[in-house]
Amino acid sequence: MSDVYGTGWASKNAVGYAPDSVMYYNGQTIWGGTTWDNVALFDDQGHPLQSLNVYKGMLEGYKSPEQVKSALKSVVTKIWNNTDVKPNDGLVTGKVLDNKEFLNASVSKQLSGESNQVIGQEALTQIANQLSNGISSPIYEAANGAKYHYVYWIEGDANRVVEFVNDNKDVKYGQPLTAKYSATVVVDAEPGVQEVTSPISIRVSKVWNEVGGKQVVLTDPLKAGEQLTKGIDMPLINTKSVKQLLTGAQGTNISTATLNKLKENLPQNITGTADYKTADGNHYYYDFWLDSVDSNNTKYGEPVTVNSTASLKWAKKDMVTSEN
Repeated sequence: MSDVYGTGWASKNAVGYAPDSVMYYNGQTIWGGTTWDNVALFDDQGHPLQSLNVYKGMLEGYKSPEQVKSALKSVVTKIWNNTDVKPNDGLVTGKVLDNKEFLNASVSKQLSGESNQVIGQEALTQIANQLSNGISSPIYEAANGAKYHYVYWIEGDANRVVEFVNDNKDVKYGQPLTAKYSATVVVDAEPGVQEVTSPISIRVSKVWNEVGGKQVVLTDPLKAGEQLTKGIDMPLINTKSVKQLLTGAQGTNISTATLNKLKENLPQNITGTADYKTADGNHYYYDFWLDSVDSNNTKYGEPVTVNSTASLKWAKKDMVTSEN
């Protein structure tokens, strides 16, 4: 083999040192190179490995493979409507939905790769497991005045990962992937029912007044259980998506699924705006972290309580000036 392909598992000088099984094959010599040459550059049949390309790169320069990104098409394949509402928003099967609602950051990271390279089964499985599910559409108004919206669910139920992988098994990076969704009609308000938006009430669930390992004594610190009426920027909480989730027929219960979705849409951390000053001239503020959302049969129109923990942070210390 070494005479034909130019390499072997040992050099001729190894005869007598290396076992004959390494030096001969069917009575023929198989030396001609070294073990390191063979392992690094050729396979055990003498064929060149990709590692040989390093020399080509040294001579001609390297060019990184082009990185491209695939689009994700979220397509409605079924519409379920067990209500008496007749939608008039134009949704039909085959429609591609707005990607802003369906493309989360986890999926977006998985969509980039080398141009013309097939997206592997492992990557497709990861994408399928991270696809957004149970997404609510904006609220629409039917011709008879009823309010309704859609909830989008990934098709396939327990087999949705397998179906997604099979639907996209030959797709290459740069080509679009397809995710199939069903749309279920949900009635928010019947005709003539007043639609209202529940306000959000912030309650302090826990308070930490320790900074740098030392307890800070404030004149009027926050206390666990109290409602926040100031010291927090409410517009950061009352976003468009949050108001949409908290809008419905007055007096009807807000579902647990909606409250869970509300928690996902609320900011996880907000810096407080109130300034707390101690006698030694140090200034502090509170950081608020989302804890939970109360789900005790809250109705549309009633306040929805959001529990947040409060952690004291040091801000600055007043400069001390002296007069001569």
